[in-house]
Amino acid sequence: VVASDADAMQRLIDGDDDLSKQKFTLAEIRKEPGLVERKVREHLRTILYHNLAKVDALYGIALGIRILSLTDKKPDLFRAVMLRHDCVHRNGFDKEGLERSTFTREFVRETADMIRSLVESIERAIRERPRG
Repeated sequence: VVASDADAMQRLIDGDDDLSKQKFTLAEIRKEPGLVERKVREHLRTILYHNLAKVDALYGIALGIRILSLTDKKPDLFRAVMLRHDCVHRNGFDKEGLERSTFTREFVRETADMIRSLVESIERAIRERPRG
C-alpha cells in the first residue's frame, strides 16, 4: 500500500525515525532516481511483523490506522507473540527450561482465528480509510 501511495510514503519517511535519518548524496540520488522508494521498501522488509507495537506505529504513521485498536484481543495477541518466541526459539520451553503445555491444537486454532480476524480488520480499514 505504501509503495503505491505517495502521501503514505512521505508520512512514513517523515515519521519513522530510521527512515527520517537516512542521508544521500546528490550523486546517489541522480544515479538512482528510485533510491528513496527502494530504501523505504528495504526498511519495511527488515521489520519483524510480530513486533506488534512497532507495526502499529508504522501503520499509524503511514496510513493513519492504529491496527491494535482494531481488535479487542490485544492482550491475547501479545501473549501469543511471547509464546511464539518460546515455541520458535526455545523448542516449546520457557526461559527457565520448563516445557510449555500451551501449544494445543485448540490454542493454535484460536490464535490463527484471532490473527485472521485482525488481518481482515486491517484490510477493511485500509480499503475504507480516507485518502489525503
